[in-house]
Amino acid sequence: MEESPTPRGLSAETVTHLSPDARELLATVLEALDIPTAASEANGKIRSAILAERLLYTVVALRSLAEGTFADTAAPVTECMGWLHKHLAEHPTTGYVTYEQAQKRMRAGASWSDAVSLDYDGEAGK
Repeated sequence: MEESPTPRGLSAETVTHLSPDARELLATVLEALDIPTAASEANGKIRSAILAERLLYTVVALRSLAEGTFADTAAPVTECMGWLHKHLAEHPTTGYVTYEQAQKRMRAGASWSDAVSLDYDGEAGK
C-alpha cells in the first residue's frame, strides 16, 4: 500500500497500534475526509462541495465493505480502499484556496483579498 498522509501527517504507516487492514481503512478514510481548511467563505463553499463528494464515496465504500460486497476478493479491505482511492482521485482537494496557502501568500506581501483569490498570480499589489 502506498503512503497517503493526511494534512496532519497520519498514514497507514504511522498508526502502528492497529491491524494492517484497520490501518489501511483508517488512513484512506482520513485521506478522504481530513482535507485542508478553506481560507474564506467563498473557498469554503468549494471545499464543502469537494468534501460532500468525497464523503459520499467514503460512505459507499464503508457500507460496501460492511455488507460484504468485497468478501469474495482475496483482500476485501485492500480492494475496497482501492475502489475508494480511484473515486477520490476524481475529486481532488484542489480548486480552492486553503488557509495555509493564504497565510503563505500574505507573508509574501499579498493583501487578504488577493491571498484568498483563486486568480492570485504571486505578485503582491498587482
